[in-house]
Amino acid sequence: IIYPISYHFLHSNIFTGVGLVTRKVGNAVSPVVELNKDGEEYVLTSNSTFKNVVVKFKPGVEFDQDTPDGRKVKATITVAGNTLKEVQKSGDGKVTTIDRTFTDDEIKMVGFYYFFY
Repeated sequence: IIYPISYHFLHSNIFTGVGLVTRKVGNAVSPVVELNKDGEEYVLTSNSTFKNVVVKFKPGVEFDQDTPDGRKVKATITVAGNTLKEVQKSGDGKVTTIDRTFTDDEIKMVGFYYFFY
């Protein structure tokens, strides 16, 4: 399934450590997102003029991820109906959750950031 979406760069929050130029470029993109299932593994592909990203994951299994904005995190993605819930944990105590809800013609993405000191 291929979904064209209007996408505001999730990591635009300065507290995640993303630079100004990357945040501005990310806010201007509208990627095409594709989600496929291959056996027990899912493949989430996002293609844009800024960056192309492929994330392969098994639901509920933690994996190392390089985010589109350049952060290295431990991520876990679960699937509940038409929603993917991703939890990203960085080494400095920052936690990002991303909910992606798929409909017939779009993806709604909501992100939350948590900081533990």
